[in-house]
Amino acid sequence: MRYHINPKTGEAGVCRAQHTCPFGGDDAHYSSKAEAQQAYEASQQTTPPTMRKVNGHLVCTNPTYSSDGEVNRIAHLIREALLDQQWVEENDILKGEYKDGALPFSGHCYAASQALYFAMGAKAAGWKPVHLEHEGSSHWWLQSPSGEVIDLTSEQFATPVPYQNGRGMGFQNKDPREPDRRARAILEKINVAVKRVA
Repeated sequence: MRYHINPKTGEAGVCRAQHTCPFGGDDAHYSSKAEAQQAYEASQQTTPPTMRKVNGHLVCTNPTYSSDGEVNRIAHLIREALLDQQWVEENDILKGEYKDGALPFSGHCYAASQALYFAMGAKAAGWKPVHLEHEGSSHWWLQSPSGEVIDLTSEQFATPVPYQNGRGMGFQNKDPREPDRRARAILEKINVAVKRVA
């Protein structure tokens, strides 16, 4: 018997999922209820943010996006890749209209969200891309299987993103089962494979 934590309630419970659990993979499951609760409590202890200056702006290098440690690990790797400006330029990761973006992460929302989406198992694992127009720009983020908003690039805006107004929609890839060129390049740089969920 395996146990997990419901991230909305913080309660440990028996996992009854037949295939893919909406609360995470093997790293989010435990052999006892007490072990699951202990892991959850440890994850809730606040870690002081680590800040770094990029283009004259402070950027948090260890934000918490999810109660799932694997989501946070991959999110941090994606963000670190996008802060490597030379690599971004050499691999043509930013589209033309965003190449002069003054703020870190400007124009990276689509590729960053798509990279995380495919790393975590995509639609088959319960992930959903969400979109809206904000401050005159197209903006993308993910909704996790447990309903968490996972926005890797929110710092690009001067005002809070109104997530409640977002609309779930698929990425605009030629093949919706595969990441586009930019997302694939990010996954290759961070050495994370596309996760296939049956």
